[in-house]
Amino acid sequence: MKVSSFLKFIACSVLLTTAVSYAGPQLPKLHRSHNTPKDLLPVSVDHRPYKVTIDYPHATDRRELQHTYLRIIGAGPDQTLLYFNLESLFQWEGEGDHLTNLGARKRIAKRKLQNGYRVTYEFSLKDTWPSASDVDIEAWSVARDGTYSPTLRIDWNRTFNSYTDGPQLPRFRRSRGTPQDLLPASVDNGVYKVTIDYPHTTDRSELLHTYLRIVGAGEEQTLMYYHLESLVQWQGEGDHLTNLSVRKRKKGVRNGYRVIYKFSIKDTWPSATDVDIEAWSISKDGTVSPVLRLDWNRTFNNGLKIVDAGLDGLVDNDGDGWYSSIEVAALPKTFLPFKAADLTLSARSSALTLETGEEIAAIEDFITYNESGSWARTTVTTDILDAYDFRWQAYDNGILYHELAHGMDADITQVRLEPASDDVYREVSFAGMEWVVRAAKDQGPGPFGTYNDWLNNPDAVWVDSEGLHLTIGSDSAGWYCTEVYTKDTVGYGTYTFKIDGRIDRLDPNAVFGLFIYENDAQEADFEFSLWGDPTDNNAQFVVQPYTNAGNLERFNIVQEGNYTLHVMIWEPHQITYKSYHGHHVNPENLIHEWVYRGNDIPTADNEKLHMNLWLMDTAPAHEQPMHFIIKDVTYTPL
Repeated sequence: MKVSSFLKFIACSVLLTTAVSYAGPQLPKLHRSHNTPKDLLPVSVDHRPYKVTIDYPHATDRRELQHTYLRIIGAGPDQTLLYFNLESLFQWEGEGDHLTNLGARKRIAKRKLQNGYRVTYEFSLKDTWPSASDVDIEAWSVARDGTYSPTLRIDWNRTFNSYTDGPQLPRFRRSRGTPQDLLPASVDNGVYKVTIDYPHTTDRSELLHTYLRIVGAGEEQTLMYYHLESLVQWQGEGDHLTNLSVRKRKKGVRNGYRVIYKFSIKDTWPSATDVDIEAWSISKDGTVSPVLRLDWNRTFNNGLKIVDAGLDGLVDNDGDGWYSSIEVAALPKTFLPFKAADLTLSARSSALTLETGEEIAAIEDFITYNESGSWARTTVTTDILDAYDFRWQAYDNGILYHELAHGMDADITQVRLEPASDDVYREVSFAGMEWVVRAAKDQGPGPFGTYNDWLNNPDAVWVDSEGLHLTIGSDSAGWYCTEVYTKDTVGYGTYTFKIDGRIDRLDPNAVFGLFIYENDAQEADFEFSLWGDPTDNNAQFVVQPYTNAGNLERFNIVQEGNYTLHVMIWEPHQITYKSYHGHHVNPENLIHEWVYRGNDIPTADNEKLHMNLWLMDTAPAHEQPMHFIIKDVTYTPL
């Protein structure tokens, strides 16, 4: 019997209305399915009607229920049954009339359904309904006041084989060696197995080819069992499968073959949160079977990669570019959700070239499986001063997926670390001013490519009753230099420096400097050095850049004792330089003077006053330590 257009309009209104009232009919519940095997068959093959029992509850009174509905959903038109007034069963018009042997009965199940009805539907499927690899059901009800229930949607997970002549709908048998999370062959050497039954209505010898398709986020991967003799992969799909093999059996499949496919997936196939399979066959007369579409519900995990690395939390108390503590960070990503990775961090000396390194940190169960990713980080310190390369590795279930090997990421390569005991900021008080003692490693000025280490400990720079001491010396790390600079800025004015030390006996590879400095283009200096040539003059007045014509005045000092005095008068329009024997301004003791009126006079802005003692080569020519004492410094602003 067919449902009338009026009743069908009411039922359609039920499905299209969006408001839900929970005071009336409630969400139906599947009680059970009678005589409904996994593979449904048409009535022409299987005469038994299928039974589905649904509970239709009401919030207060079962008598308020007016109609109940059951819908069967497959590859063809939906098939909808209306239990009209809970008395007569109708099938909707316009859906192709693919059901037969219809029946329905209701009962009251007081124990489990106090205010509702338990309805058992009976039906068979005609062979006019198309074969389907996934048949589901829906159910809902309507009350007498027009209120409708929520719709129950059940993943019934049945197939329907209409059994037209020729190759039939394939049946999935099993998967061997296929875990929930599939892995690329580069990570997991295992081979996955999928077994499919390919039936024929009359004669298995009529089957020509069988097919298996793996469906994920990338290009579909299709295997063709050509002539049931050789396995080939379709061209034009990217060739993302490997380790292919196949075999067939007759046992277990009447008029057909059971085919076992073996394959691995390459790491060129994109990650996917849902990997499914399809299967079909073709007969010798060209007839193609219905397509089995199986919700295989696998994932393919090829996206776990460390896409970036970096440093955070840099601790450099003395400002020398060497860190006493750092956070080494990694950014792992993938497209798979709700997973955890194990990350390990290794370190090696940058001087090494072999792929070696000691594991220094492990981060377990780090949640990283999402498209945006999130940073993982760990704190690193050291007891040995060195430059280090770091390596991140990402594991899942003990399997190494990806690594940023030593030297692969510049941000975590050549990272300079020092013990915390060496990373100390230091100031000294001298001549009524506060001075910062420079601490730096492998920084200029100095020999090109290696530069100098600048030590700030009290054995290298100190203040006592004699004055401020600057030194060049050596320790276990090699030769070091020293420098101090004023904490506050200075400006136009007169500067005097009283020096205790023999400039005329300075090592040819050493430089003693007294200067104002903001940057390399805003600088004016006294510099005392032979610049590596023992026959050259040993002193110069200079305004930077020294390469500009007229910015350099070279001269020679032959001292009459240990003391010298150096005066700079910095004015907006000129700089006057004077050097004297002794510690007093006396024209008779003048060594040399120069007045600069060029275009590169520094502008009083952010200059600071510096004094340093450094090497222009990797070591002193005489390999002896050096020592100068600044007895006093004065600054008189204009």
